Amino acid sequence: MYARTISIISGKGGVGKTVITANLGIALSKYRRVIVLDADLAMANLSIVLGMKPKVTLHDVLMGSATVEDSIYDAYGVKVVPTGISLDGFEKSKPEDMFKVIREILENCDILLLDAPAGAERTTIIATMTSEDCIIVTNPDVSAITDATKSRIIAERLKTNVRGFILNRYKKEIKIKPDKIEDVLRVPLLGIIPEDPTVSIHQTEPFIVKDPYSPASKAIYNIAKQIIHEEKNWEHSNSLKRIQFALSRRLS
Repeated sequence: MYARTISIISGKGGVGKTVITANLGIALSKYRRVIVLDADLAMANLSIVLGMKPKVTLHDVLMGSATVEDSIYDAYGVKVVPTGISLDGFEKSKPEDMFKVIREILENCDILLLDAPAGAERTTIIATMTSEDCIIVTNPDVSAITDATKSRIIAERLKTNVRGFILNRYKKEIKIKPDKIEDVLRVPLLGIIPEDPTVSIHQTEPFIVKDPYSPASKAIYNIAKQIIHEEKNWEHSNSLKRIQFALSRRLS
């Protein structure tokens, strides 16, 4: 049986998508075998967020100089496939081979999280196309919400189920309320990550590890439990069909 694939997407950069993906992966790993793949070939940050210094990355796999197995690491109990940060590695990588990599990874986990690049670049489309579900991460500001709406539309056009959105860095005094954002995005609110001093884009230790009982950590665990609870409503995983579907579509 193959893993359920979930891409974590955002229309706008800087909303905390990679930080959320890393911490959600760790939370989910308490319940299932999880692999988190950094699908951002150009501006990878997952290894930095997790404090990793990998010698072999997804770039090496896509260049044909390493195997998928070589690129899988353990970080805080979750398996991770990091992507390199060198421009040389990015230029030599073959994005179209991502399908083969994902197909192989699916055999070794129950849930595959894809940390997709922000926006709508080629690798974002690849990650979304190969996923059965996607989760949008946004902030409570107009530009982030506008771009999140675009991400939802793109995912729907690619026939990927938009499971919902995570509202990150929320403060009670913010005028735009969660229910209003839910109305605009037209997808369910999965959880709110409050503005929390334990969360920083500059730290190299996941906040769920640094302080498991912080408001942000509790929120992440609640989202993870929702995902696990919804498994009973999942049909048999169609991950391979999603890959075949993606291959049948012409990527420009």
